[in-house]
This record gives sequence, C-alpha cells and structure tokens, in this order.
Amino acid sequence: MAQVNLLPWRETEQQRTKQRFYRHIAAVIGVTTAVILVAYFSISALQQQQSHRNRYLQQQISLLDNQLAELTEITEQHDQVSNRIKLIHQLHHDGTTAIAIFNELAARTPGGIVLISVDKKDRVLTLHGQSAANHQVAEFLRLLNASPQFEQADIRQLVSTDDVEGEVASTFTVIVGISQGPSL
Repeated sequence: MAQVNLLPWRETEQQRTKQRFYRHIAAVIGVTTAVILVAYFSISALQQQQSHRNRYLQQQISLLDNQLAELTEITEQHDQVSNRIKLIHQLHHDGTTAIAIFNELAARTPGGIVLISVDKKDRVLTLHGQSAANHQVAEFLRLLNASPQFEQADIRQLVSTDDVEGEVASTFTVIVGISQGPSL
C-alpha cells in the first residue's frame, strides 16, 4: 500500500476545529453578555419604577399626615366647644339647682337650727350647723328626707356642748343627697 501523508489534512482539520471552538466561545460570550445586559437593564428599570412608586407613596403619606393633623386639630376644637357647651349647661343647671336647694333648705329648716355652712360636691350636700336641742336636729333630718329635692339625709356628727350662758348647744354635720328629679 501506498503511504499517504495525512499531516497537512490533520493540520487543516485542527485549524478548522480551533476556529469552530473560538466561534463557539465567541457566541457563548456574546449570548452571555447579551443576557447579562438585558438582565441589568431590566433590573435597573424595575428599580427606577420602584423608586418612583416609593416617592409617590411618600408624597401621599405626607398628604395624609397633614390631613390627619388637621383632623386632630378639628377634633380638639370640637371637644373644646363640646366641653364649653357642657359647662354652660351645667352652670345654668347648677344655678337653678342652687336656687332650688336654698329655697328648699329655708323651707325645711325648723326654728332653733342655724346652718353655718353648706358644701356641695357633685350631688351631695354637707350641712354644718348648730341647734338648741337634739330633737330639732332629728326633726330637721325628717323634713329633709320628706323633701322631693333631697334624698338619704344622714347625720355624720352631733356634738353637744355647753355655751357661755350655761345652755346646751349642739353642733352637727348632716350629709344629704340631691335628688335628680324634675323638681330641680
């Protein structure tokens, strides 16, 4: 058989294989670069879009905060006006109540009883006074309990003392509730 020299054919085949290999590497590098660039630009676009959304949300939140502050201020003003109206109604009611209380006390206080002070806290009166005799204090309690303006009259303190002229005088403290009836 004849001897065939395959060396030039091998060299050309090796060069073609190298060229194909380099083309494949270049194609892979090109595709990879394209994919990376597309991913980079897509992510950048998404970040810009999200930044825009965040700025919009921050603006809306600041607007809502301003509106909330205005609502809080309006609510405070409303509460102040409501409290003033309640105070005016209470003062008006207390004014008529005070007149009715003193009229009723004058009508229900028997002779021989002297009221020294009258204290009012909420719907309770504390009456401090003096009497010439203990039975007058008992009569005073009965009259207060019979009154439609008062309820639950109760004596808290009764102290009998001799005065300068030798007569017995009693100091007393009576607690009585103010009824919430329509007579006030």
